Amino acid sequence: MMNAGKFSCVLFALAACAIAQGGEDGPWERRNYRTRGWMIGLAAADFDGDGIPDVALADKSGESVHLMRSRAGGRLAPAVEHPAGGHPRFIVHGDFDGDGMEDIALALGRKYVSVLGGRKGGAFAAPVRYEAGGTPLALAVGDFDGDGSPDIAAADARDGKVRVFWLPPGESAGPGAVIEAGARLSAVHAADFDGDSTDDLAVADAADGTVRFFHARDGGFSAGASLDIGRAPYVMVALDFNGDGRLDLAVGCEEGPSLMVFAGGAGGFNKVFEKDLRAAVKSIAAADFDGDGRLDLACTAYSIDQVQMLLGTGDGLFAADHVIATGDRPEGIAAGDFDGDGRADLAIVKSGGADVSIFLNRFPVQEEDAPR
Repeated sequence: MMNAGKFSCVLFALAACAIAQGGEDGPWERRNYRTRGWMIGLAAADFDGDGIPDVALADKSGESVHLMRSRAGGRLAPAVEHPAGGHPRFIVHGDFDGDGMEDIALALGRKYVSVLGGRKGGAFAAPVRYEAGGTPLALAVGDFDGDGSPDIAAADARDGKVRVFWLPPGESAGPGAVIEAGARLSAVHAADFDGDSTDDLAVADAADGTVRFFHARDGGFSAGASLDIGRAPYVMVALDFNGDGRLDLAVGCEEGPSLMVFAGGAGGFNKVFEKDLRAAVKSIAAADFDGDGRLDLACTAYSIDQVQMLLGTGDGLFAADHVIATGDRPEGIAAGDFDGDGRADLAIVKSGGADVSIFLNRFPVQEEDAPR
């Protein structure tokens, strides 16, 4: 089971640095970087093997991936650009070839998924492409065959199928399993929903507002329960938000209430929290941002130039705490400890320009069980 809750140089300039102690931005130290291209998403992971997460950006206009390696103090180095094999639409990461280095997988939007093998020092091998239907627009990473190596599931927005690729790369030119999952797929997420130590799939269908679950079985998948969301779901995160040992599900939707949390139990999922973020939720990062031992949420929404911070109360509920004003329509968000202080920071890529911002966590240190 995979852990659910664990480029020639191009000119990048450090544009600004400011500390927001309280107020609208909350306790964050911001570092802004100017980039080139049309960034549609990012991934945060240790791509160069130095123990500190780096930032990889998917550039749709340049058909490339830009890697910004982390430096001391939470700063990012100038980016290096690598060919993506096409126009990327979605980015994920995992050690797909088993060499101990993080690799990158991209949904190219037109027929293919590409995999870039990571190398020491932040280099990548040439992309290996896999045929993945007509319009693969969302990816999930999980160990679906129980071999201890991450695999890739690609959801096709047009034909309603999820194609699963058993990895390492090169073993097969096509998908190892094809799932008839819905009509207009909008998101796919991997986690061990049934507790058998093999990852399963949650697939969001925007056509009927449903999340369907498919359980990994003997090299294939069997259909499980479905969850009626009541509106088009666009992004999902499965973690144990209430501390009962079962996976819960946070779902970002097209319209209000645009964020919902469902608690997992023996009888399935039950809605325990909802909040209207005034627009369709685009991306969600989950981590313990305030250091109290409870998972929190950071959410971006379409056409809103801010990140909404929701602090977990430990019972699956969340309290709205503050917003971070980002500017230029934040496109993607990821959590990682970029300055090595043991606290979860945020990386945000913005689509209105091509800017990347690192927000270093400056929440006051508190005891894990201290009351709010």
